Amino acid sequence: MKKAFTLLEFTFSCVIFALLFVLISKTLKENYHFNLKISESHQMLLDLNQALLNTEKILSKCLKMQVSPNALTCLLRDEENILDLDSNYKAYLMNSTLILDNNTSLYSPKSQFLKILQNRKDLFKDDEKRLYVLVQDEVKTLQILSDKNVKADFIGIFIPLEARLDLILKNTKIEYELRPKFHNDSLKQSGILAQNVSVFEFQNRAGNLILKICMQKGTFNQCLQKRLYL
Repeated sequence: MKKAFTLLEFTFSCVIFALLFVLISKTLKENYHFNLKISESHQMLLDLNQALLNTEKILSKCLKMQVSPNALTCLLRDEENILDLDSNYKAYLMNSTLILDNNTSLYSPKSQFLKILQNRKDLFKDDEKRLYVLVQDEVKTLQILSDKNVKADFIGIFIPLEARLDLILKNTKIEYELRPKFHNDSLKQSGILAQNVSVFEFQNRAGNLILKICMQKGTFNQCLQKRLYL
């Protein structure tokens, strides 16, 4: 009788333990999924902020911007090849953004076009001795003859250009395309700026350009918008 009672107690204990295990495991599972959703939500918010900041930083170099609801095209200023540092970390001018005529040839005072060409070659694998500039809202070329001498069809001030930029929402991705040749795709570079994007749009409100980006992953959907100071 004693052995039977002990076996009954053991069986009863196993049943209680099993019930407790099921209840505890269910609670732990629910807590795990809840924490996972919070973590995914936080990560999406971080990704969303990063996409917004990266887009704003890129657009800060834009000229002649053309905006549609889900895309943007502009010309990127070449801001990296204006100034440089010498071996003593002193700034010096690389591009004076000015073309003058000395009656025998065209030249750009204090410019170092050969170094700029090398930088462009390193960045885009562009072997041509040609730079692109903006003059009175028109893209023109500078044929580089030496560090300061050029061949061009204008004189005066110009804005140095880096490439043409296209941003577009395609298949839940914000994709970018850079065209260093501006008018053809021979050196085109492309990539992905952000993923899991459901909305990528530009709105013009009372003269202010508003960028809105939404991301969606599973049941999560979050949006951020920002006024762009360009």
